[in-house]
Amino acid sequence: MLAAFGLAATNWDEDWFLVPIGAFSFAFALLGYLMAKRRPRNWLQLHVTGKGGSYIAMTTALLVVNLGGGTLILWFVPTIIGSPVIAYVNTQIALGRRPKGRPDLVGRSRAPRETAAT
Repeated sequence: MLAAFGLAATNWDEDWFLVPIGAFSFAFALLGYLMAKRRPRNWLQLHVTGKGGSYIAMTTALLVVNLGGGTLILWFVPTIIGSPVIAYVNTQIALGRRPKGRPDLVGRSRAPRETAAT
């Protein structure tokens, strides 16, 4: 987020869009991280959504910066491609088909940690 703001500040008129993209990417990555850390109910689907959403935001920034922001389709291609993939994986998780070989991860909340008695 800070890097996106720093880059945008150097040439605000042309690169202002890096700030909202960076904010969205950070928010999605934080969601994915926190869900994996805390493991609430359906944490794996939320983790996939967060990490996938962050990837979509960063891919959008990469395309817009390197290929030019004037082409409107570049703003939507990552979402058009990435969202169905995320939805498919989340559906597979909900049906119990993913992650293969790790059924212990699906729908399980992390047991509370025991604290040492003092």
